[in-house]
Amino acid sequence: MADPDGTQVGVGHFGPASRSTRSTRGTTPNGRVQDTLRSLENATAKVAERPARRSTRILGADNESDGVYDQKKAPKNGETGKAMLQRVLEVLGKIGGEMGELKQRITEQNDTIGKQSDVIKGQEGLIRELQTQMKDSSDELHRENREARLELQNTQKELHDTMEELKHIRNQLETLNAATASSQSSPRTSFAEVARSPPTSQPTNLRTVSMRSTPSSFSDTLYCTIDMSRVEEVNKCRAQAGQIRHAIETEMRAKQGQDAWRCAAVVKDARNTDRLKIICRDEAELQQVKEAAQKTAVVGARVMRDQLYPVKVDNANRTAVLDTEGNVLAGAAEALGAENNVTIGRISWLSNKESGKAYGSMVVYVTKGTDAKRLLDGHYFDLAGESAITNVFEPRAGPTQCFNCQEIGHKAYTCKKPRLNVRKQEPVQLRVTTSPMGHRNWTKMIPTSTHNTPWPIRSMLWVRSDIEAEQMPIQSADLTAAVLRLPARDVLVVSVYVEWNNEQALTCAMTLLDGLIRQFRDGTGRRTDMVLAGDFNRHDFLWGGDEVSARRQGEGEPIIDLMSEHGLCSLLPRGTKTWQGPESESTIDLVLATSELADEMVTCAIHPTEHGSDHRAIQTTFDVEMLERSAPERLLFKNAPWIMIAARVEDDLRPLPWTVDVQTQADQLMRVVLEAIHELTPRAPPLPYAKRWWTKDLTRLRRAKQKTSHWDEFVAEDVNIWKAAKYLKPGRDVADDKVPPLRRTDGSTTGGKADQAEELLATFFPPLPARIEAEGERPQRAPVPMPDLTLEEVEEKVMAAKPWKAPGEDNLPASVWKQLWHVVKYRVWTLFDSSIRDGVVPHQWRTAKIIPLKKPEKGDYTIAKAWRPISLLSTLGKILEAVVAERISYAVEAYGLLPVNHFGARKRRSADQALMLLQEQIYKAWRMGRVLSLISFDVKGAYNGVCKERLLERLRARGIPEGLVRWIGAFCSERSASIVVNGQASDRQELPQAGLPQGSPLSPVLFLFFNADLVQRKISTAGGSVAFVDDYSAWVTGPTAEANRAGLESIINNALEWEKRSGATFEADKTTIIHFTRMAE
Repeated sequence: MADPDGTQVGVGHFGPASRSTRSTRGTTPNGRVQDTLRSLENATAKVAERPARRSTRILGADNESDGVYDQKKAPKNGETGKAMLQRVLEVLGKIGGEMGELKQRITEQNDTIGKQSDVIKGQEGLIRELQTQMKDSSDELHRENREARLELQNTQKELHDTMEELKHIRNQLETLNAATASSQSSPRTSFAEVARSPPTSQPTNLRTVSMRSTPSSFSDTLYCTIDMSRVEEVNKCRAQAGQIRHAIETEMRAKQGQDAWRCAAVVKDARNTDRLKIICRDEAELQQVKEAAQKTAVVGARVMRDQLYPVKVDNANRTAVLDTEGNVLAGAAEALGAENNVTIGRISWLSNKESGKAYGSMVVYVTKGTDAKRLLDGHYFDLAGESAITNVFEPRAGPTQCFNCQEIGHKAYTCKKPRLNVRKQEPVQLRVTTSPMGHRNWTKMIPTSTHNTPWPIRSMLWVRSDIEAEQMPIQSADLTAAVLRLPARDVLVVSVYVEWNNEQALTCAMTLLDGLIRQFRDGTGRRTDMVLAGDFNRHDFLWGGDEVSARRQGEGEPIIDLMSEHGLCSLLPRGTKTWQGPESESTIDLVLATSELADEMVTCAIHPTEHGSDHRAIQTTFDVEMLERSAPERLLFKNAPWIMIAARVEDDLRPLPWTVDVQTQADQLMRVVLEAIHELTPRAPPLPYAKRWWTKDLTRLRRAKQKTSHWDEFVAEDVNIWKAAKYLKPGRDVADDKVPPLRRTDGSTTGGKADQAEELLATFFPPLPARIEAEGERPQRAPVPMPDLTLEEVEEKVMAAKPWKAPGEDNLPASVWKQLWHVVKYRVWTLFDSSIRDGVVPHQWRTAKIIPLKKPEKGDYTIAKAWRPISLLSTLGKILEAVVAERISYAVEAYGLLPVNHFGARKRRSADQALMLLQEQIYKAWRMGRVLSLISFDVKGAYNGVCKERLLERLRARGIPEGLVRWIGAFCSERSASIVVNGQASDRQELPQAGLPQGSPLSPVLFLFFNADLVQRKISTAGGSVAFVDDYSAWVTGPTAEANRAGLESIINNALEWEKRSGATFEADKTTIIHFTRMAE
């Protein structure tokens, strides 16, 4: 077949240079190849007959210029073309084989590419995940970089503040060093220079970095605190955080609109693991959580009060915070809170309220931590126009100690260890009884004997305090008896209780009453009456009426026998029901009296007031002569118009002369002040039951506030806790502090208050011995210098005086002189200076009002020695005495006028230091293998028994200037006193031997000079001595207690010699000897 286009098929010719060296593989042509060959053969035969149209150039594989043939020669080379075609076919076959191999390789490559595509897809997912992680890491890195930058800025700011504070501290230290250097180079400060410097209590300005550090707890997180320290072990499982949270959430969800309420958080207190904190979101939720916690609290758990944040305020003006009595002013917290833009919960004054200093420290408790931090960071606190300094308040808390096992770290109520020192405890007498509370207008009397019953007190008496009464001892816990001393008669009053269904108790009570009545009536020349009242617990027709059952008749036969024996009759109308039970009522309470007193009866009936008891109160009234009740006039100094009084005093003092004697100056000043006070000061109503602390404001508050809530608020304040304890303290066994009839040394008994006053005065101020030995020659020290009196000295003592301490006969408390100081200070200063310079003491300051007080733990208070006299002196005179005492005390310490082993009434020489000195001497003797034997003496009536002449001699010998000695001599001379016995003052009497008045600030330091010769003893390994005011002890050491006998005798002889020279008397029953050995003998 010919090509339709007439195209010749050209076959390349391979030259020798391009011939393949590869061996040719034979191939067998297929069917199509054979057909092609046949067609070529036919075509070859025809080609020879026609002319060639064109010639075909055949190019070689390696050289295109070789093998060009003319088309005219093709017919001649047919065989060659066939061979060539055959060869072409072989090449095509070869190419086909290679193409198959190539297809196979391509298929393998496609498979490989597919696998690689899958791997690439997996890698793409991994890359995307890595890209996401890298993005998150980049964001976290950026956030940390921002926080680090902020923290670096804060650190730089804190470092800057610290550097500023350190710079400030360095400047202050340089100032202090300069001041110290100048003070070291300057001469020693004299007492006059110290006295001239005004008193100050301003604290130092030195601050450390720790002082200005704000506590981390100052945050405004609201939480309710629950304390579980007192929950018992059986309830501990219910006191866990989970149970408490569930209980509170249940209680809160029960409220309307809070079905899904949940606690914000419940955490344990980091400082106290026994406390849980329930975090709240706002104030309203806090109050609701508190209510829920109280309702669901486990037994023993306590819901604590809201947390307050304390801030210490130094250099605070006292007058802006405290009143004259030292109490925080009403409304001070609100006023200071408004001034500083904070809310103050309460204020506590830290400094000593009795010091009288104008400035001090206090703690303000604010309700928000941010406010507390702001006050601390600001360094200042606004206070009535002034600026005080704020500091972090660090309360000083002592270690927690258990009083059961004496170990540190826990309380006694949580202690599980055995109790220590059980065998060393003193035996408990009978059982602990609760005594009813006392009352200032009534004298409480309870039985003189007690017994072990569920009701320790079933009988008592209340006697009006202005009635002279004497309790009579009786050996029964159910009988209380007292004799009332009335103007024309003595009345025996007995409170009776007889136990029901106990015939022995009835017989015993009637026997005791019979003996008591006979004792009362025996030997008295006055009219005697009797009243027996109480619960007799017996029935009889005589007092119960016709309703008494026949089977109960005869129960009261012993009572009727007693009535017949002593002429008693029943005062209640017959058949009056005095006891009422659930289903019955009867007459078992009786009022029995003598027939003479019954004739003077006004009423005897059931009192209309119900008291909540099954027994009805009985009111009995008699028409008898009584002493007229005269309530003393009381001036309301707290309501006084001090501005008007000061103006009046200033006007009245202006024309009075200055250059007059001391007594005239004192008379002028006291007359002017007393006249102004009595004319302008309001008076309390003359009611016998008027309270001195009641004011009109309290009258209004009584209508606005209930008494219970007022008491709760009162005890909530820390400063009032001791006042509350004092109010709740039960009365003593003997009728308060009333002086009973006293027993004289001859066995007789005082009859009335006048006799009691004479007996007490004779006991308090005994005469000196008839003969006092001479002192003999002794070394005399040169008088120490004493500068002139300054106004600052006097003003310091005026302001330091306790404002409301009991005054003397002039009834002017120290607060009067504080209020009037700006108008009387120069008059007082001149008076004091003239008194000391001239050695004259006005008679007003040498007059005392004596109050007898019980000595503690004395068994028999019917002996005058069981009472101690306290002299109430003029407050203005006591201020001068305090000035003189301060001057003498300064001279004692500055010039060493007294022995170093003399303690008490001296600064920094307390009783603890004296005991520590003695303890060290005992240990020292033990370390040397020796025994220390101690003997202690007690001077009888120490202050009152001071011999004035010996005191003045010893003051001169130890360096006290003559002018001051002369003033002390006037102070101890011509003293007078009146004594108050059971509310009634006796007549003023001269005291021949007054000694030193107890209650004067000058007496203690003067007594140190009086017994200094006795105490002056060197302390060594062989012995020594120590004294605390009038208590003197000396000791010796030796190998045995027997060997110390000679040393003790020497001490006793020296003490007796001093006693003879001093006019003093040692109490033999109080002299004790103790041998301190390492081993108990």
